[in-house]
Amino acid sequence: MVIKGFFKKLIMDEELKEKLEFLKKVPLFSDLGRGALADVYSISYEKHYSAGEVIFEENQPARALYIVKSGRVKITKREKDIAVLNEGNFFGEMSLLEEIARTAQATSVTDSKLLLIYKVKFDGLIEDNPSVGVKVIRNLAKILSSRLRATTESYADSCDIPTTS
Repeated sequence: MVIKGFFKKLIMDEELKEKLEFLKKVPLFSDLGRGALADVYSISYEKHYSAGEVIFEENQPARALYIVKSGRVKITKREKDIAVLNEGNFFGEMSLLEEIARTAQATSVTDSKLLLIYKVKFDGLIEDNPSVGVKVIRNLAKILSSRLRATTESYADSCDIPTTS
């Protein structure tokens, strides 16, 4: 019985290690230590989506961040593809900051497993462990800033904006 319990614990430790290694690859959590990653994983929820299944629609209330654990997810706006996301990519991150309506639609392109982190759970994590919350929010701010710069550049490139001489 002791040996069986030992192997069960070893298997559970390996599963947890794999889960934490996956989270470590997600830019939001890349600078977190093992304990902090375990805290983040403990507030996540894994959900399966079938190919073609709508994850959320534009204008629905935003309550969770989604992380692609496996599969592919397409983000669309006004029937135009904005992005196709793969393992380790995330979307819906603004919902961690505020609960507003979704600005786009997300659809599972293939059978996909996603990790969801609900804002209410994330808020609890921040209260329980502010240093982890600060790191995640700082990473989120950097990522949003980078995306805004890229969007601004893309917009400027698509417009005939006169330059001043």
